[in-house]
Amino acid sequence: MQAWSTSLLIAVLVSTVPFTLFINVLLQLPRPLAQSHRRWPLPLNYALVAAVTSYTSYFIHRGYVGPRTSIEIAGGCLIAAVVYGFALALLQRQFCGVYPEFIITAGPAGFGLRKTSYRNIKDVETVAERRNETECRIETVHGRSLTLTLPTRYVSIFFDHIQKTVKIDSL
Repeated sequence: MQAWSTSLLIAVLVSTVPFTLFINVLLQLPRPLAQSHRRWPLPLNYALVAAVTSYTSYFIHRGYVGPRTSIEIAGGCLIAAVVYGFALALLQRQFCGVYPEFIITAGPAGFGLRKTSYRNIKDVETVAERRNETECRIETVHGRSLTLTLPTRYVSIFFDHIQKTVKIDSL
């Protein structure tokens, strides 16, 4: 029983604490004008954190019990990393979108949020239009290229907000 309690304690420290802090920081963002993806209810986000914590606890517990080959350990580490990363990407993508003062985009493979002020946007180009979704490539004044995916009905809000910012800056 002590192995389970120890593994649960480590899993809480490794998974629950960082994910909960991350969610609380993201919830402090202002209300978005247009979201890239639908935001989940808060209990569902915490259920995702609980699922990651329980899998992490199971993974750590398996390390305590019985001898394992290096292939089994490497495979378990890979699966745990994929679960952790997938949950992190699911949480991050919920907060991508158009905000009053800036936009937030996700990095490659959904990792890393990028906050970009409208004043730093140099050019916007529509790259692809899929069913009810439009993908825009944004070039910043710093030479970075970002991808923002929005539901098609919200693209006009994004372009209107950019035009308002450009008019204010030119005055």
